[in-house]
Order: sequence, then C-alpha cells, then structure tokens
Amino acid sequence: VVTGEKTQTRRIIKPQPDSRGLRTTNVMFEDWHGREIKPKYKVGEIVYLKEPYVISGSYIIYKFGSTIGQECDKAGVKWKNKLFMPESAARHFIKITAVGAERLQDISEEDCLKEGIEEVIWKGKILKSSKHYFNGYESYDTPIEAYAELIDRINGNGTFQRNPFVWVYDFKLIK
Repeated sequence: VVTGEKTQTRRIIKPQPDSRGLRTTNVMFEDWHGREIKPKYKVGEIVYLKEPYVISGSYIIYKFGSTIGQECDKAGVKWKNKLFMPESAARHFIKITAVGAERLQDISEEDCLKEGIEEVIWKGKILKSSKHYFNGYESYDTPIEAYAELIDRINGNGTFQRNPFVWVYDFKLIK
C-alpha cells in the first residue's frame, strides 16, 4: 500500500448474504430474511493502516521501512501486534474511493494487480521471456492463480473455492 502497488482490497462479507431472494446494490445487500448487510467503510472515509510497532520512551518505532526497525528486528525486539495498534500511533492513512460487492471468483486479472499481485518478467537461458505473477510467497502462471493462493493463505484453505461474497474497497494513500 505504501509503495502504491496495492490500491484495492477484498474483505469477506459477514454474515454472508443468503442468495435466495437476494436484492443487492453496490453498497448493500438485503437477503430474504430482510437483513441489511452494509460495508464497514464508506466512500470518502479515511482509514489508518495498522503495522507492527513498539513504543520506546516517547518514540514509536515501526518494524518496516526504517533502519531502526530492521536493527530492532535483528535484536529480537518483541513487536506489538498490529491488530491492536491505536490510530494515534499510525503513520499511514488511506481514503476509500469506491465500494462494491461481488463473489470472490469474479475478480479480474486487472483487479488482482490492484490487490498487490506483482507481474514479473523472467528471462531464462532460452531467449524468450515469460510472465509470472508473484503473490509475496510464490510465482504463478496467471494473476488469478496467484491471488487465489494468497486469499487462501490469509483466510484459510478453500476460501477461493467457496467463492463467498466480498466487499471490494478501492483506496488511495493520502499524506
């Protein structure tokens, strides 16, 4: 996100809407029970990014993006869990620019790249080039394969295959 390579994210909708009699708009579901299921974030909302950190005296040290953080990591510093990071400790913020809903498997190749899947061109001993798509762990032949493995790694094996409804958030990093 901080380097601008990731500008979109998907979050599994909870509770999952019942698709029987489902009425949907881009920003809300209403299932056959009459439950309205709305996204957590709205267009225009500003959200802070959580990251591992530690407080040292009156300073906040972040695990990533600084030599101090790298030195602390090497020294075995116990980082605070990013899930519990307060907004007051945040240094990066994003603005939600679009919200939508879709099934997970409806993701396009272009959206996989917005999700942070990297396109890598590799030139081997043979003169022709081949593209691969890297998800931070392994390379795949297509961006969708790379994303499917990544979402399974994050949300549990079989998530992509189950094809749940997801919120799709587009965002931009703000200063």
